[in-house]
Amino acid sequence: MAVELATAYVALTVETKGLAKDVARGFAPVEKQAADTGRRAGAKFSGGMGAAFKNLGGLFAGAMAGLAVKDFLGDALSEARESQKVGALTASVIRSTGGAAKITADQVGSLAEALSRKTGIDDEAIQSGSNLLLTFKNIKNEAGAGNDVFNQATAAALDLSKAGFGSVESASKMLGKALNDPIKGISALGRAGVTFTDQQKEQIKTLVKSGDVLGAQKIIMAELQSQVGGAAEATATAGDKARVTFDNLKESAGNKLLPVIDNLAQKFTDLVQGWQDGTGTGGKLRDVFNQTSKAASAVVGWFVKYQDILVPVGGAILAIIAAMKIWRTVTIAYTAVQAALNVVLTANPIGLVILLIAGLVAGLVIAYKKSETFRAIVQGV
Repeated sequence: MAVELATAYVALTVETKGLAKDVARGFAPVEKQAADTGRRAGAKFSGGMGAAFKNLGGLFAGAMAGLAVKDFLGDALSEARESQKVGALTASVIRSTGGAAKITADQVGSLAEALSRKTGIDDEAIQSGSNLLLTFKNIKNEAGAGNDVFNQATAAALDLSKAGFGSVESASKMLGKALNDPIKGISALGRAGVTFTDQQKEQIKTLVKSGDVLGAQKIIMAELQSQVGGAAEATATAGDKARVTFDNLKESAGNKLLPVIDNLAQKFTDLVQGWQDGTGTGGKLRDVFNQTSKAASAVVGWFVKYQDILVPVGGAILAIIAAMKIWRTVTIAYTAVQAALNVVLTANPIGLVILLIAGLVAGLVIAYKKSETFRAIVQGV
């Protein structure tokens, strides 16, 4: 018995090992197919995700580009508006001072742009400083070399600002006071940190008393040049200059867009004003609106007046339409069912038998009703 059990165990072990190998061999193709399927699915998933992220990146880039364009146009219009305001103020001051500085508004704007490119300072800031200098009537551009005091003062104000003497605006105001009244002005400059020798102070007093204000101004400008001259240009970085160049580009674009925007704004204003006054295109639109409103009110009033008749009639019409749709649906469904039943019964042998029995029964019924002889036989049976 023990020998038989041992023999059976060995045989079972061998068969089991063989079965394991057979099972492994049988599953090998399945494993390969599963691995191939996994790789294909992974590739599709990776490709799909890659395409999705690519599309998402494209959408994001497009959105960013749209925002960049929007920001550029907004900045362009803002720059153009600011330039327009500063230029209008320049022209106004020149008119109010009777052109005492002997320079035009266009020349002031050109000077500000030229200095802006050299110093990296915003040209509107420079021109705003020039507008302050324009209010001092003794600061002007005279004929002759070195007599363009206004131009020199505009540049000197930038140097003073970069050298630590305040903003462009405050430096322009301080320098304007000094050049407009040199005797009092050098004291203010001295308190701010611009020093003059006693000899220079005496020269300035003598020249002003003799009526040579230009000579006194030249002494002040020469001393400023020796102390802070070129500070604005020396401290300008490449980044400052690039920023100014880009701002000028936006300003140029804004100057081209601004007339179009202003024209549309004016037309809209005229339209609203005409609507209110009843004149022009706005007045005509208001008339059309009023007529349309009256017609709509009349239609609504008619419906309200005859609602006792219209509501039941409308409900009845809707009910008829709904009933017709329901009947059509039922008819179509019945026809489809009957056709399907006919096909089934005809195609099936059992169906043929049923059809024959049904025909026989129908024939018997008709014979019973129509033939007295057949009816007598049936009753006899």
